[in-house]
Amino acid sequence: MSPLSLLFVGAHPDDIEIGAGDLARAACAAELDVHVAILTRERDPSSAARRSAEAKAALRHLGVAPDRILEAPFPDGDLRVTSSTVSYLRGALTALGCDPDVVVTHTRSDSHQDHRAAYDLVLSTFRGKTILGMPIRYSFLPSDFQPRLIRPVECEDAKAIAIDRHASQIACGRIRPDEVSRFDEELGEQIAPHLSRPVEAFDVTIQLGAPSLIATLTRLRGLLQPIGARASHGIGLAAPAGPDDQVQVLAAGGAAR
Repeated sequence: MSPLSLLFVGAHPDDIEIGAGDLARAACAAELDVHVAILTRERDPSSAARRSAEAKAALRHLGVAPDRILEAPFPDGDLRVTSSTVSYLRGALTALGCDPDVVVTHTRSDSHQDHRAAYDLVLSTFRGKTILGMPIRYSFLPSDFQPRLIRPVECEDAKAIAIDRHASQIACGRIRPDEVSRFDEELGEQIAPHLSRPVEAFDVTIQLGAPSLIATLTRLRGLLQPIGARASHGIGLAAPAGPDDQVQVLAAGGAAR
């Protein structure tokens, strides 16, 4: 069986590192088939070029080669889901040789319009996929987020270095690395306190025709863990369903979100 294929889709050049940097690193280290799509770019050409270089440097540190990165031309702050954007993304990913089994993108539980549009664009672009939704510290809606899977952060330094590559965003205050680290710690404290470590957390959408979540987790080689029914959840985080609840939902052909 061929390695599992993962596509990480971020609305902006730094989103993947913030929301799923350790998962991306671990997937590359496990020699899974990893691609990245960055959906928007700055309107100013010099800023766009700088952010592109920063993103490539950050992703290279996590193990993603530049020829595995798609940089879409959609404008920052105005990402839309239209027949044109869906057609572009499908065609560009096909040209890149990317047909993912799992897509990691933004959770819909987010107040940023580009992040929500990224989720909707992924949903419209693909069929028969497992979609994992990541929260982003700066626009996260904790009251709506229903995590189903976690990734205990194993290499905090690697994730921090990747985030530090986005120097322009740190300089202008859009990214505060200490806040990103603290957010992962808070997720761990609230969702999986028994681990006593930071985590990345994901909600799950299963499209019709996708393999079961159990089958997908098996092929992910332990990179993600389901959240148990007894897991603690902090104020504002919706109580997660247990593994048995997930299996029942998936068997009925529904979507665990």
